[in-house]
Amino acid sequence: MKDRLEKSIFLMFPLLLLLMLGFSLAVVSPQPSSRADTYLGIQVQNQVAELTLIWEYNASPYSAGYPQVESVAISDDGSYVIAGSYDANVYFFDRSGFLWNFTTLRAYRQAVAISENGSYAVCGSMDNHVYLFDKDGNLIWDFASSKNILCADISADGRYIVAGGEDTMLYFFSKESSTALWSSPLGGYVWRCKVSGDGSYVVAGTEALIDVYDRDGSELWWCDTDSSVKALAISHDGEYIAAGLANGTILFFSVDSNSPLWTYTVGGAVCEEAIAMSDDGSYIIVGSRDGKAYLFDKDGNLLWTHEAGGWVYEVAMSSDGSYIALGTVFASPDRVVVLGKYSNVTLATFETAKPGEDYSGLVLSLDMSADGRYIVAGTYTGWIYLLESSLGATTTTTTVTTVSTVTVTSTTTETVSVTETETETETTTTTTTVEALGTAFYGSVAVIIVLAIAVLYLLARRS
Repeated sequence: MKDRLEKSIFLMFPLLLLLMLGFSLAVVSPQPSSRADTYLGIQVQNQVAELTLIWEYNASPYSAGYPQVESVAISDDGSYVIAGSYDANVYFFDRSGFLWNFTTLRAYRQAVAISENGSYAVCGSMDNHVYLFDKDGNLIWDFASSKNILCADISADGRYIVAGGEDTMLYFFSKESSTALWSSPLGGYVWRCKVSGDGSYVVAGTEALIDVYDRDGSELWWCDTDSSVKALAISHDGEYIAAGLANGTILFFSVDSNSPLWTYTVGGAVCEEAIAMSDDGSYIIVGSRDGKAYLFDKDGNLLWTHEAGGWVYEVAMSSDGSYIALGTVFASPDRVVVLGKYSNVTLATFETAKPGEDYSGLVLSLDMSADGRYIVAGTYTGWIYLLESSLGATTTTTTVTTVSTVTVTSTTTETVSVTETETETETTTTTTTVEALGTAFYGSVAVIIVLAIAVLYLLARRS
């Protein structure tokens, strides 16, 4: 009896070791993250998303004759919106709706931009003025030019402002004063101008050239173009610049050289301001009158094209390039379209037409928050829409139940529009905590079993 018991106990040891190894592999092996699956599912599998209307505002009655909203901008977190209307007004909103407006001296185009946190906003008006506001509607300063101002932009922190117009001058300001830090003649109407997010670089476009300056006003280089510059974009650090021309040519530069890194010609004119770029310059989206949107990487590879059924008049992109918004003109129906960088398949749409208003759906201006969650659009008949995308943020609950019915729940609310690497890192943090608890539990069980066998062994020896 004693010999049989000892043999049984010795035979159980390798079986227990195998059992413990199996438990360890099951617990320690990486598990698929529901958050990562959701992210990849949206982008790769093209799951249907939703665009929810938060509010709409009619800047000017259709009967007024000058209803167009041709310029909008949104703060990085989607908290504040500014819009410029042909009715001579600049309108400012938060997520709840209208806050204030400012009336310029001429009922025509107002080019607007907003700082990263929404604290400052700029308007370049065709009343010849550049206006700087704070978010409470206080006019900080205004600058008077001799002719119409056609473009304006502001750095991410609101410290620097650039503007240009029909007097052929490019102006660079500090938020502290309406006296320009420097100005430079460009020899033609300054149709487009941008300042990098950190304020280090400025790029401007005319009918015949692209011109680049540093913050101190030193001209770094210029490049002749065969056609008028319709759209410009610059990366946050100013290292990359993209331009779209009226003849359909797209140019992509490093700030270090006036020789393009690459060029591409689309099937129609690049629409006004229809270029957007991710913060690091990795992705570039372009809208054209040929009815297509084109997505490129910074090496010039065409990732996909999207058929919109009408002009892709406006484009916008989240800061990491994960989400893209398009605004159509002369489509049936006109709408805001949301896509992901991995596929040209439509993820969500919002139709912008109003009954009884001719051309009411034409999307003339568009912008997107940094995470892609909020989108603002302005139309030909004076409507301004603030939309929320279900792609921009999600709430994920992960529940892990062990054999002993111990349950560990982790709930997080996070934006989906992070890079894949960030997603994996955050997921690992949650999963590792659960795995550690599971490993501790199974380890404890194994120790108890081993101790019990040792006791049985000692008892058998004594008997």
